[in-house]
Amino acid sequence: MALVSAVFLLSGCNPTGDTDTADSVATEEFKNFDQQVRAYYEKQAACLTEAGFPTTINADGSITISGIDFERDAQVVRRCDDVSGEHPELPTPSEEGLSEFYARLLDVHECLEANGLSSVQPPSEQVFIESYLASLQGGSSDAPWHPYAEFSSEVEKKCPAPLLEDVYLE
Repeated sequence: MALVSAVFLLSGCNPTGDTDTADSVATEEFKNFDQQVRAYYEKQAACLTEAGFPTTINADGSITISGIDFERDAQVVRRCDDVSGEHPELPTPSEEGLSEFYARLLDVHECLEANGLSSVQPPSEQVFIESYLASLQGGSSDAPWHPYAEFSSEVEKKCPAPLLEDVYLE
């Protein structure tokens, strides 16, 4: 469904292997994607608010909808999805960006372990990158490794995980 409050933001790669160029391309693609996603959610928020469901846009670009019941209000949701159009397509991240993302997820894994919470053991960096790219290209139905695979939102508060967007927009 298009009304997803979590926005996963990714960016592009360069097949030549030139990491400076790949990072520049990835950053620009990510910035464009970020703008497109924000515009998409602005349309969603305006439509839902107009329909009687006050909607706010959060700092991360996602939306919070007040008073909506997705089953009861399915017709409104469909209409606002039509108004907003297609959700922007996620670009493919660069290998260097995924490497940085992996390092940040390892920090979360270490935080969990330090707080006495066993986490799913991480694969090697190369396996992480390969599985992440394969999942984006439909080559794998398995989700890439993430230290939160077995936890609730309470754990996320104690050891917050980064988003891939953090790699490109800091």
